Amino acid sequence: VIDKAKALLAEKVPDHKVIGLHDGYILTDPALNAQVIADINAKQPDIVVVGMGCPLQEYWIDDHRQQLDVPVCFAIGATWDY
Repeated sequence: VIDKAKALLAEKVPDHKVIGLHDGYILTDPALNAQVIADINAKQPDIVVVGMGCPLQEYWIDDHRQQLDVPVCFAIGATWDY
């Protein structure tokens, strides 16, 4: 789903650039979770879009917001599917 969403975003919003993707299955692996956070910070995005489903995505953003060096985190739920 996320690869299709990336392609559609590139088509519909060509002035924006997707600089990273992850499937989001990181909640049970603290090392992978830390790696994803480090990757996000290294890429320095303007926006992080989190689609883990409600309420997991809100909890994840709340739990890690202070570790993320990004101006905006946006929870979108299953929006990618639509």
